[in-house]
Amino acid sequence: MKLIKLPLFLFSLIVGISQPAHAVFTVVLSEVGSDVVATGTGSLDISGLTAAGSFTENPRGLYPTNQTVRVGSTGTATINFYTGFTSTPGAFGAGGFTAASSGTGDLVAVNNSFVRIFDGFVSGSSLTTSNTFSGTALDSLGVTAGTYTWAWSSDSFVLEVQPSACLLYTSPSPRDRG
Repeated sequence: MKLIKLPLFLFSLIVGISQPAHAVFTVVLSEVGSDVVATGTGSLDISGLTAAGSFTENPRGLYPTNQTVRVGSTGTATINFYTGFTSTPGAFGAGGFTAASSGTGDLVAVNNSFVRIFDGFVSGSSLTTSNTFSGTALDSLGVTAGTYTWAWSSDSFVLEVQPSACLLYTSPSPRDRG
């Protein structure tokens, strides 16, 4: 048995070394008190994408039926956009567009066709961003709990929609009520 484990270990080590490292940018969407907060962290390697142009964009927000996540400071900004997805998740809910009430950090966006990122971004750099949707709940935004991934050859953008607190509550059965 020990003779089999050593070759398998060596094979695993060699395969692990030969795999390219993938940076990941993740946006977590969750209810915080009476608000919904989108917090994005990580880095993006856009070397596997093709530059497709630039334009000025505002506002930041979510558009679940259009597979769109736009996070970052809420001012107008020049962004560059890139194509080349190898997979997209489809809609992450039935909601229409909702603009963020406030936001800070790096402008990063994704939809069914493009990754969009602020002008001057250096591939592989760390990104941090946060947006607040004041006085709303996840169900009001029309999002569905789950993990959604937009992938390309060198990286991925991940949206994690956490379950609503009200979805986690289960009513006690009559037997438990005493």
